[in-house]
Amino acid sequence: MTLGVFYSSYNNYDLLKNEGLQKINFEDVSLINIDDHSLPEEQIKGREICNQKNIPFIVNEGKGLQYACQTAINYFKKNDSIKWVICLQQDTFPLEDNFFKELNDYIEEYSTEELGAFGFNNIFDKKYTKGALNEYKQGKKPKGFLGIFVFSDKRNLFQKSFFTDLIKQFLKYILKHKKIDYIHCYRRWFAKTSFKNFDKISKKYNGLFAIDIPPWSVVAINIKNWDKYIKPDKEFVFHLWFNDISMQFLSNNIYVGCTSDFYIYNNQKIKKKYGIEEISVNQDQKNMPITTEETLNYFRKKWGFSYINPRADYQKVFKKYRNTFIGKLLVHDCTKGPIHIFKKNKKV
Repeated sequence: MTLGVFYSSYNNYDLLKNEGLQKINFEDVSLINIDDHSLPEEQIKGREICNQKNIPFIVNEGKGLQYACQTAINYFKKNDSIKWVICLQQDTFPLEDNFFKELNDYIEEYSTEELGAFGFNNIFDKKYTKGALNEYKQGKKPKGFLGIFVFSDKRNLFQKSFFTDLIKQFLKYILKHKKIDYIHCYRRWFAKTSFKNFDKISKKYNGLFAIDIPPWSVVAINIKNWDKYIKPDKEFVFHLWFNDISMQFLSNNIYVGCTSDFYIYNNQKIKKKYGIEEISVNQDQKNMPITTEETLNYFRKKWGFSYINPRADYQKVFKKYRNTFIGKLLVHDCTKGPIHIFKKNKKV
């Protein structure tokens, strides 16, 4: 098998033991655990759990998910047959019974020299993807959360706003003379409840395709391209960790993408059973000295634009990145379909 799989764990070993390791079929796949410097008592618990399951327990060479990926890649590179690494979060569950075996065969069908990483068709209970989980259980093939159009969303405020957004916008402006600041950011999330006309536009997004930023709750990483183009950044511990990785790939003319063919159930609520915040960023703020605002400011400093609304300074951003895939995405219209669709290898 050409896949290696890893968890990045931080003081959450009860969640790992009782959920992922119980519910996911890891048969025939190499699985390791990267400990992100948990408390001593949690590390002891984690080692015991991993020993019982014959899972290598490795301490992160740095801190955060970028370094966890690097640590996992350094481990899996010892096996020449492993070409891709899958990063799993503890509240995510592949829905196909033989997910890793089928995914392994799937990747080998495609030419992926220009692909750095890709995410999956993410389904939530209700928010973001509404009834997609029930549709999947009924044997249908719904579209869930497929990524974020950071650069290629060219819609104006009216085009991307739902009716309720416009009412809130009007009232807020009348009462406080302020605009709603979340519309440009949140409405670029490519999912049913956040992206206007999603049902119509998502029909154009099928198979393995390139996208500005893929879903990163579970992400597949091309080891060869990671080694060539990625340098982990200690400032991105959790928030925006994969957004920065995407920027590193795109600025080096390597695509990031998503596949609509494989499903991930992201059960954020399950974390509450173990005393963990449902929204990971909220938990992150409790554990890390770096705030979300500081991370956003650092992102702006590093890449030269605001992650919240990069098109607000379009000419400057385009001039800087015009010869990269970021420049291509800036002139692309996401409502027309993917900027690039990966083709299957021709059978000899």
